[in-house]
Amino acid sequence: MVILGVGVLAVIEAQSAFFRANEFSSLAAQGGYLAGEVRERMRGLTKHDPVTGLFLQSGAAVGWGPETGETMEADFDDIDDYNGAIFGGSATGARPGPIDARGQIILQVDFDGNIEMNGAAQVALRNWIQTVEVVKVEPTNSATTRAPNYERLTANSDGPAVRVDQLSMRVTVIVTYQGMDDATPREMARLSWLVP
Repeated sequence: MVILGVGVLAVIEAQSAFFRANEFSSLAAQGGYLAGEVRERMRGLTKHDPVTGLFLQSGAAVGWGPETGETMEADFDDIDDYNGAIFGGSATGARPGPIDARGQIILQVDFDGNIEMNGAAQVALRNWIQTVEVVKVEPTNSATTRAPNYERLTANSDGPAVRVDQLSMRVTVIVTYQGMDDATPREMARLSWLVP
């Protein structure tokens, strides 16, 4: 009887481990998808604002991040506008989301394929957050980050002369998920790419 009980317990534990592993792989795949959606959204955008560009004024970078009046994701017209953007969740400054490659909010769908509603309002995909980080990097060493107002007026051992708007950029999208049983969000995907 003891042997039978141990055998049943072992089968139950193996099944539980399988479900945990399967859940993680499903969430990691969803996280990778959500990170790729932001990357596709940013594809084809210029590094800096196509109208004002990026320039220095009294040593400060003007044009880094969203320009005046660019409050919603639909207003973002260049890559540096996305720096610090959070899509989804309830953090201070978070925008509605998560978003897809068209900038549309991804909606929560039930098991029957119906969009979930809250009264007359559609419900955004729950528990997922997309966070975007944009940093300037050296063109010859992408591990070396620079401040938004950095420029090198003469060539030196760090590299050639570059104006404030000429440095390469590294974009990173971090996708987190916080399920009902999670005390804190779990990072499910991180996607980085360089913009020369």
